[in-house]
Amino acid sequence: MSGRYGSGVHWSQLKHQVETALRGCGRLPAGVRCEGWLQRLGEGCNHKAFCYRVEAPDGAGGQAEQVYVVRMRGGRWTDDEPSPPVDDGGMIREMKVLRWLAQRRLPFETPRFICEIGEDPLRPEGFIETAVSGAVPLEWLQKNPNQRDYLTQTTAALAGAIHALPTDGLDFLPRHPDSRSHVQALLGEFPEDFLAVDPAARAAAEYIRAHVGPARPAVFLHGDLLAQNLLRDIATDALAVVDWEFASIGDPAHDLAIVTRGNSKLFGAVNGRRRLLTAYAAAGGTPLAAAAVICHELLMVIRWLWQALRDRQDHPAGSNPPEHYRDKIAAILRRAD
Repeated sequence: MSGRYGSGVHWSQLKHQVETALRGCGRLPAGVRCEGWLQRLGEGCNHKAFCYRVEAPDGAGGQAEQVYVVRMRGGRWTDDEPSPPVDDGGMIREMKVLRWLAQRRLPFETPRFICEIGEDPLRPEGFIETAVSGAVPLEWLQKNPNQRDYLTQTTAALAGAIHALPTDGLDFLPRHPDSRSHVQALLGEFPEDFLAVDPAARAAAEYIRAHVGPARPAVFLHGDLLAQNLLRDIATDALAVVDWEFASIGDPAHDLAIVTRGNSKLFGAVNGRRRLLTAYAAAGGTPLAAAAVICHELLMVIRWLWQALRDRQDHPAGSNPPEHYRDKIAAILRRAD
């Protein structure tokens, strides 16, 4: 049976939910039929995203179009299981972050939170935000070798701008007091026997413990600073940052490691990590040693390895085996040396 919002989306039901929410928050006049259409945008770890173009009266006798992004909880909802899956709080956290960002002067754009979807505000089925007008993801530029420097500089500048934001009023976010605590907390999430027995995990853990370095102040983190979440307006070159589901307070090196991901090249350029760190410091970010980012790269790959080992009895088609991640750890450590 097709999953709700999966391959067989219940479009009419979803559209009704969206229109009900928009009317409830005053975005659509009561009794006015909303003319619009939904389009699937993609699927994240915990949500499914849709684009919704709405035509409604503009108050001057005409029609105005507004583009919204609709984000619904992920998971496999079937006709036999109408209740949404348990949410890890990421959706509620993102809604709060968008409200917090809206109160600040930012050197980049973000979506504006509109309203929740569903009757329970403590467990919403989704939420609606504005689309960033005219913007396209920077990932569209990744195959163009002439854009490597632009991608590196822009990513570094946005990371620096995000990390420079104050952290007051963000008590709802996961928080680490400093960089050392952040690294140690992530390493502590893995079973000791796994870190001791698996040779690749053991080597990675030894490097992390030896190179965690002195404590740096914690900063506001985006948590998923990939090129798909960084947008540029094709007409004005204005930049925007979207998808704040994994925002937290912690080590700035964590955000940069999500960009580098332990790869030998960044945006197709050699010495990508070094280029990114240089650009990040020039943009006002905390000067970071390569080892600080490598620690978080290794933590990321250890997690992938651990998950692959847990799932090896029932490997999903197309997933990587544990040896793939062991090889990646070895490559990161080899380049670090």
